[in-house]
Amino acid sequence: MIKIANPLYDTVFKHLMAEEKLACKVLSTILGKKVIAVQPMPQEVIELREKGLLSIRRMDYRATTLDENGRKEEVHIEVQKSRLTTNTLRFRSYLSRLYAGKPRQKVMEPAYTVEEPAPAYGYLPIIVIYLLGYGVRDIQYQAVRANHRLVDLNTGQELEGVGSDFLDALTHTTYIIQANRQPQVPTTALERLLVLFDQRYRMPGYGYFLELPYVPEGFEDVVQYLEWAAMSAEERAEMEAEYFLELEYMEMESLNEGLTERIERLEEMIEAANKEQELARQREAELRRDKEEARRREEEARKEKEEARRREEEARRREEEARRREEEARKEKEEARRREEEARKEKEEARLSAYRFQIALARTLLKQGLPIDEIARATGLGEEEVRALQEEK
Repeated sequence: MIKIANPLYDTVFKHLMAEEKLACKVLSTILGKKVIAVQPMPQEVIELREKGLLSIRRMDYRATTLDENGRKEEVHIEVQKSRLTTNTLRFRSYLSRLYAGKPRQKVMEPAYTVEEPAPAYGYLPIIVIYLLGYGVRDIQYQAVRANHRLVDLNTGQELEGVGSDFLDALTHTTYIIQANRQPQVPTTALERLLVLFDQRYRMPGYGYFLELPYVPEGFEDVVQYLEWAAMSAEERAEMEAEYFLELEYMEMESLNEGLTERIERLEEMIEAANKEQELARQREAELRRDKEEARRREEEARKEKEEARRREEEARRREEEARRREEEARKEKEEARRREEEARKEKEEARLSAYRFQIALARTLLKQGLPIDEIARATGLGEEEVRALQEEK
């Protein structure tokens, strides 16, 4: 087993990248292009060790690279490392300070033509490398690069081979390295380099050491430089202090996770109670509405009952009135029949009286010796009736 200092520790990584030749080798392997010069840049360091908090360090480098055509390019490389899972916001905040903190090397006058002047604004292109000692769940690959991608919005066509200083100044290339996603047999230079960063080889109880099962081919010089004996006493002390800070941080994270889980459970309980209370309010409101509806229906039923009673009483009164009118009509009919009978009798009586008068007159006239035909004309009797009266004598 080969014991080396863990390069994911800030102290160790700084120690490694202080050797320009090895720094160029490491960056060349990661970027996939030749890096011929590396210069560390001023770094923002936050250290609150007296309060037992974990220090945070961002490592920036100005590098000179060569492309496939041998053209030199100056770039700004930012390396952000994390042995433990961390908040993405921390990475974003570092990057935003990098964009905000770079002064311009050249100020240009405004141009209002279609084509921009050839000189760029003077900001170095930014390359960000994330060296992670853990795995990102959504990225199942050991090392990936997110690069500039231009798309013509009018046609939807991706533009190949189009470069722009304007674009380089406003966007950046990102490398995401997950050291623990090692293949069983490393074959590429990058895979062999990342063996030196694989946190699965951490020594139990001494996380700032890695015990490698072998020396990766082509990186013997890096392994030799990272050997414990090659580091100064001051660097060793800083590395040990960083390790103990990491333990404190992990303990704080564990407590924080426990508190977070408890807070989440309490929030869930409060949310459940609020939902139950809201349901109770809804049920109470529904019950109140149902009660009001029942009262309304009861009032409607009462009114309908009153209306039915009124209609029944009205029908009874109408029935009584109809019966009364029917009785009156019957009585009137009986009275009419009685009057009719009386009129008939009076008529008959009058007819008889008239007939008796005719008879009496006819007899009187017969006594006076008037002819039968004249008596018949005077009395309205028939001649036969007059003869019958004459024969009675």
